[in-house]
Amino acid sequence: MPLLEHITPGGNSIGYKDSDVIHDEHLLHRAVHILIVDSFGRLYLRQRPQSKKLYPKMWTSAVGAHVLEGYQPDKTAKESLRTFLHLSGEIIPIGERKVEDEFENEMVTFFLFLGETELQPNPEEAMDAGFFTRDEIDRLMQQGKTTPYVSVGLSLYKTYEETHTS
Repeated sequence: MPLLEHITPGGNSIGYKDSDVIHDEHLLHRAVHILIVDSFGRLYLRQRPQSKKLYPKMWTSAVGAHVLEGYQPDKTAKESLRTFLHLSGEIIPIGERKVEDEFENEMVTFFLFLGETELQPNPEEAMDAGFFTRDEIDRLMQQGKTTPYVSVGLSLYKTYEETHTS
C-alpha cells in the first residue's frame, strides 16, 4: 500500500504510514482536489464508481488524490489531472482546508483549472461526469449525493471568483 504523510494540524510531518493505517486510525494527512470550471461558470463533477471503498456513487470534484510519500501537493495535482482526465495545463491554488468526516481526515489543497476542453474521464475514477450549474450542485448537496469536497471546494471557488472578477 502507498505511504501517506501523517501530519499535525499545523502541517508538520509526524512520519509516513501505510494508507490503510492512516485511514483506519483516522490520522490527518494531505490530499489535493481540482475544480474544473468552464466559461459558463459550471463546475465539472464526477460520480465515483460503485467499486470505490470511500464515497461510492457520490459526486465529487473533477480530481481528488492523496499526496503520496515524496510528493508535494502541486506535483500530485498535475499528475492526477493527467491520470483522471488526460489533461495538462495551468492549475491555480485557491486554498487549503481541513476536511474531516467519518471516512477521511485530510488537509486538502484545492486547485482550479479553467478550460473549455473535451474531458475524457478515466473509467476507474468516474462512472459518470459532467458540468453542473450551481443550482444543480446545490440540489445534489441537499440530497446528500456529494462528498464534502464539493461544498468546501465550491466555497473556495466563490471566494476566488469574488476576488478575481471585476
